[in-house]
Amino acid sequence: NSNAQSIAQGLAQNILDGKFNTISSSYILLALLSYGKDMQEKDAAIHITAIDSNNKSAALPPMAKFSADIKAFEIFSTGDSNGGNIYYSVVQKGFQKTVKEYANGLELSRQYLDAKGEPIKEVKIGDEITVRIRARIVNKGYGNYRLAITDLLPSCFEIVSDSPKGNFESFDIREDRANFYILASGAVGEITYTAKVVSRGQFNVPPIYACAMYEPSISAMTKASKIESK
Repeated sequence: NSNAQSIAQGLAQNILDGKFNTISSSYILLALLSYGKDMQEKDAAIHITAIDSNNKSAALPPMAKFSADIKAFEIFSTGDSNGGNIYYSVVQKGFQKTVKEYANGLELSRQYLDAKGEPIKEVKIGDEITVRIRARIVNKGYGNYRLAITDLLPSCFEIVSDSPKGNFESFDIREDRANFYILASGAVGEITYTAKVVSRGQFNVPPIYACAMYEPSISAMTKASKIESK
């Protein structure tokens, strides 16, 4: 019915705007299922064409894998869609080779400190350094937000067990990262943990990323850098 289509369209727009989380995603699925049930007796005759970087096109079935050089899709119906909308999703794997620093309503920083609390740019194998993360909400009129912070490690670091301290609600230490969950406000929140240097060389330092769990428009990412281990 028209209500299902209107609701599905409104919720789908949130995905296009990047304003979604686990709760809203579940409502989006329910809306699309309701819309699909309403349209299931109609033969939409949906066609999908993939266009690559050389402007060559090829037809795809409704569910298909495609190569990384595909730059666009054409999706259309030649059947009885009765003015209905076509919804689709694209799933991709991998990581961004380049990322840009940004801050939306959130201040976020990370520093590597020596035993005197001074910032460092190079380390020696066997050193134990302090990693300090700070975050605060800067949007006026906004209250407290639960943030998920992902701190990816340079491959020369190893987190010392039970070293995280600060005003986090919970944390998850993995081989290549530390995940923290905090209640952030306009006051600066601080987290620290100890990392041990386990290998020599020059290493990329990935950016640190944070996002409000139920308001994804509140987010920030720092810039990447490099560190030398001797």
